[in-house]
Amino acid sequence: MWGLFLTSNTKPKFKAMKRMYANDYRREYQDRVNQLEKLDAQIRERLLLLGTEYPEAPIAKQAHTTRNSTDDLVNIKASSLNKSYVDDCTIEVCIVYIQAIEAYVAGQHPHKQLDLFDKTREDSQLRNNRL
Repeated sequence: MWGLFLTSNTKPKFKAMKRMYANDYRREYQDRVNQLEKLDAQIRERLLLLGTEYPEAPIAKQAHTTRNSTDDLVNIKASSLNKSYVDDCTIEVCIVYIQAIEAYVAGQHPHKQLDLFDKTREDSQLRNNRL
């Protein structure tokens, strides 16, 4: 009986750490750079897609000075986005623009989804509804 446990062919569940060399670091670094470039491309592509789907969405406000008034705030719409402008923007700005378009879309939707558990209710009310 004890012999069955001692002669099992299972491998240990842990792996010994392999020493990394310069080429290993270079390969891992290049993999991460490639992943980052892929994520950047996905973010920029999503912004362009949202800009074409919702051209009326305001993405930013900019001060606009005319002869009669000074510093009026003007909404910049998603229709003004083009590929060259998006390529020149930083990723942080692209994410802010995506958030602005998503907020616009959420505001246009007439239905509001409710939470499964409303945080304003008290626990006793939840317990009474379950009984």
